[in-house]
Amino acid sequence: MEITKVTQAHSKYHGVKTAIPATYARELGIERGDELTWELDKDKKGKFLIVRKAD
Repeated sequence: MEITKVTQAHSKYHGVKTAIPATYARELGIERGDELTWELDKDKKGKFLIVRKAD
């Protein structure tokens, strides 16, 4: 498990951003400029995000 800190993406907007840990980026082959898909799901433990490299 790795932990990152969430920060404000831009002073004019409400979005947030965080870094993708290098170990996960390497494992998924994610490089600068790649697109990611985000899916919100839930189970008995609560809500979670599924993030994938877009094809």
